[in-house]
Amino acid sequence: MDHTIYRYEVPVDDMSHVLRITGAPVHIASRIHGVVEFWAEFNSDIEPRETRYIVIGTGHRIPEGAKYVGTTLASHGLVWHLYELQNIPAALKELR
Repeated sequence: MDHTIYRYEVPVDDMSHVLRITGAPVHIASRIHGVVEFWAEFNSDIEPRETRYIVIGTGHRIPEGAKYVGTTLASHGLVWHLYELQNIPAALKELR
Protein backbone atom coordinates (compact mmCIF):
# COMPACT_ATOMS: atom_id res chain seq x y z
CA MET A 1 0.00 0.00 0.00
CA ASP A 2 1.35 3.41 -1.01
CA HIS A 3 -0.01 5.84 1.58
CA THR A 4 1.15 9.47 1.29
CA ILE A 5 -0.11 12.98 1.96
CA TYR A 6 -0.77 15.46 -0.85
CA ARG A 7 -1.49 19.17 -1.03
CA TYR A 8 -4.46 20.47 -3.03
CA GLU A 9 -5.55 24.01 -3.98
CA VAL A 10 -9.01 25.54 -4.29
CA PRO A 11 -9.13 29.08 -5.72
CA VAL A 12 -11.13 31.76 -3.92
CA ASP A 13 -13.33 32.61 -6.89
CA ASP A 14 -16.96 31.76 -5.98
CA MET A 15 -16.76 28.71 -8.27
CA SER A 16 -16.70 25.02 -7.46
CA HIS A 17 -13.65 22.91 -8.34
CA VAL A 18 -13.34 19.16 -8.84
CA LEU A 19 -10.35 17.37 -7.32
CA ARG A 20 -9.56 13.64 -7.40
CA ILE A 21 -8.83 12.47 -3.86
CA THR A 22 -8.90 9.25 -1.84
CA GLY A 23 -9.06 10.63 1.70
CA ALA A 24 -10.67 13.46 3.62
CA PRO A 25 -8.77 16.72 4.20
CA VAL A 26 -6.70 16.70 7.40
CA HIS A 27 -5.61 20.36 7.44
CA ILE A 28 -6.44 23.55 5.56
CA ALA A 29 -4.55 26.84 5.21
CA SER A 30 -4.34 30.01 3.15
CA ARG A 31 -0.68 30.89 2.61
CA ILE A 32 -1.11 32.08 -0.99
CA HIS A 33 -3.30 35.07 -1.86
CA GLY A 34 -6.55 33.94 -3.53
CA VAL A 35 -6.09 30.25 -2.74
CA VAL A 36 -7.23 27.91 0.02
CA GLU A 37 -5.07 24.84 0.22
CA PHE A 38 -5.60 21.58 2.03
CA TRP A 39 -3.70 18.41 2.75
CA ALA A 40 -5.27 14.98 2.48
CA GLU A 41 -3.99 11.45 2.77
CA PHE A 42 -3.72 9.63 -0.54
CA ASN A 43 -3.88 5.86 -0.90
CA SER A 44 -2.77 4.54 -4.30
CA ASP A 45 -4.69 1.29 -3.67
CA ILE A 46 -8.00 3.19 -3.73
CA GLU A 47 -9.56 4.61 -6.89
CA PRO A 48 -9.65 8.43 -6.50
CA ARG A 49 -13.11 9.93 -6.36
CA GLU A 50 -14.06 13.22 -7.93
CA THR A 51 -14.88 15.61 -5.14
CA ARG A 52 -16.18 19.15 -5.66
CA TYR A 53 -15.05 21.94 -3.33
CA ILE A 54 -15.88 25.62 -2.96
CA VAL A 55 -14.44 28.39 -0.81
CA ILE A 56 -17.01 30.60 0.89
CA GLY A 57 -16.32 33.89 2.64
CA THR A 58 -17.79 34.77 6.01
CA GLY A 59 -21.30 36.17 5.54
CA HIS A 60 -21.81 34.50 2.16
CA ARG A 61 -24.55 31.98 1.42
CA ILE A 62 -23.78 28.26 1.80
CA PRO A 63 -25.18 26.05 -0.99
CA GLU A 64 -27.79 23.47 -0.01
CA GLY A 65 -26.19 20.14 0.92
CA ALA A 66 -22.67 21.56 1.30
CA LYS A 67 -20.54 19.84 3.95
CA TYR A 68 -18.21 21.94 6.10
CA VAL A 69 -14.54 20.93 5.83
CA GLY A 70 -12.65 23.67 7.69
CA THR A 71 -11.82 27.34 8.18
CA THR A 72 -8.61 29.25 7.59
CA LEU A 73 -7.41 32.78 8.23
CA ALA A 74 -5.87 34.51 5.22
CA SER A 75 -2.76 36.67 5.67
CA HIS A 76 -4.69 39.83 4.68
CA GLY A 77 -7.27 39.34 7.44
CA LEU A 78 -10.16 37.63 5.64
CA VAL A 79 -11.52 34.27 6.77
CA TRP A 80 -12.24 31.50 4.26
CA HIS A 81 -14.40 28.43 4.78
CA LEU A 82 -13.92 25.28 2.69
CA TYR A 83 -17.00 23.23 1.83
CA GLU A 84 -17.48 19.98 -0.06
CA LEU A 85 -20.42 20.00 -2.45
CA GLN A 86 -21.92 16.56 -2.03
CA ASN A 87 -25.03 16.94 -4.19
CA ILE A 88 -23.31 18.30 -7.30
CA PRO A 89 -26.37 19.07 -9.52
CA ALA A 90 -28.30 20.80 -6.71
CA ALA A 91 -25.23 22.63 -5.47
CA LEU A 92 -24.45 23.97 -8.95
CA LYS A 93 -28.02 25.23 -9.31
CA GLU A 94 -27.66 27.02 -5.95
CA LEU A 95 -24.53 28.86 -7.14
CA ARG A 96 -26.30 30.45 -10.14
